[in-house]
Amino acid sequence: MRLLFCACRLYHHIDPDALDALTAACRAQGYEVTIVPDLCRLAAKRGQQHDSCDWIVACHPRAIRAMFPDHPADRIINLRTGSVAEAAETLGVTLGQETVTGAPVKEPTDQETWIPWFPVIDRERCINCGKCVDFCMFGVYTKDSSGQVQVTSPANCKTDCPACARMCPRQAIIFPKAKEEPINGAEPTTTGRPAADDAGGGLLARLRSRNAAKRSVPPLFKDDPS
Repeated sequence: MRLLFCACRLYHHIDPDALDALTAACRAQGYEVTIVPDLCRLAAKRGQQHDSCDWIVACHPRAIRAMFPDHPADRIINLRTGSVAEAAETLGVTLGQETVTGAPVKEPTDQETWIPWFPVIDRERCINCGKCVDFCMFGVYTKDSSGQVQVTSPANCKTDCPACARMCPRQAIIFPKAKEEPINGAEPTTTGRPAADDAGGGLLARLRSRNAAKRSVPPLFKDDPS
């Protein structure tokens, strides 16, 4: 069995001790284990493609589904909030077995300075209203020819800013690295919420007015985050 693990080395949402215990048990079981330092970086580089695997062990399943929509939804394990014991039971391994040495986690190189903070879209919730396109000042979003909202310039996103997710009326924007639920990919408890026009003192209206001036904002990064 092939397993892909995220170490979340940049934001530390995955407990390294839990990761070590689980990957050791999986290797002892004979499973093929791949650990990436940051799964978000992998998603940004490969455009929703990843190496073929049976399970992804990372964070909130809704965030993983948004990043890798072709991966089976029932083959995702949440090690961010779930227990390592539950994960081991799901994978059919026994914790505490003798450690089997595997390949170390590849650390980002000095050239990989971009912090992969960017939004992904929950397609089951998004209605393509375009409010995020109007709201974002950095050109992260565009609409394609069919009118579907796309995250086309993830590296333009302002690190640690989830403002567009807070104003989304359908809670369809996910920032996997965020702490705030459900922005981080946790399951929403409601069908939606009022847009920023109603709940944020007219913030969206002010931004629309400013955008109407057709100001030009130079990109912070190249479109290709690699």
